[in-house]
Amino acid sequence: MNGSGHFVLGCGTGLLVAGVAQSLGMAAPSQTQLLAGMVIAGVAAFGPDVDCQGSTINRTAPFLLAAGVVLLGLIPGIAVELPSQVMDSPWLRHLQSFWPLFTLQQVAGGYLFASAVGLVITPHTVQHRGPTHSLAFTTIVTTAVMAAFHVSNLPLLYACCFGAGWSSHLAADAFTEEGLPEWDWLLPSWWASN
Repeated sequence: MNGSGHFVLGCGTGLLVAGVAQSLGMAAPSQTQLLAGMVIAGVAAFGPDVDCQGSTINRTAPFLLAAGVVLLGLIPGIAVELPSQVMDSPWLRHLQSFWPLFTLQQVAGGYLFASAVGLVITPHTVQHRGPTHSLAFTTIVTTAVMAAFHVSNLPLLYACCFGAGWSSHLAADAFTEEGLPEWDWLLPSWWASN
């Protein structure tokens, strides 16, 4: 499946999760929150393909790298100041507690820079449809996102949409010809022979 297919399926999964949460009375998302949940799930659906060199998520590496370099202040004469709403994020303040010698903007820049480096290195070190396409990795990433959202006081619904989007990617790949080795037990034996 291609990137746009994963995005659309992820958005649909995010909307489904938000709708179920609303119908069960667990959350009463506004239209803006429903839209945000859809987009978060759609973007998360790109995540498992971090192990594929030409994937949509890996094509963002140059932009993340550039943003990280600018925020770190590594280019003389170019100074950018993040809006106060971003700088007041409890999540960034929590991250800064690990590196007290740096400003919040430098911590954000370092995070973007490290993310870009990870996107460049991962396809060369991890097999496609390997660890990032596993249920264990999905659980670890979703748990980390839930913790980050909790620390940032963001709705837990968004973290659930993230996990649903990432999982939708795995479900879609399981039904392709290449399939997912970890999921072979889940599909009927006649499926593998077709």
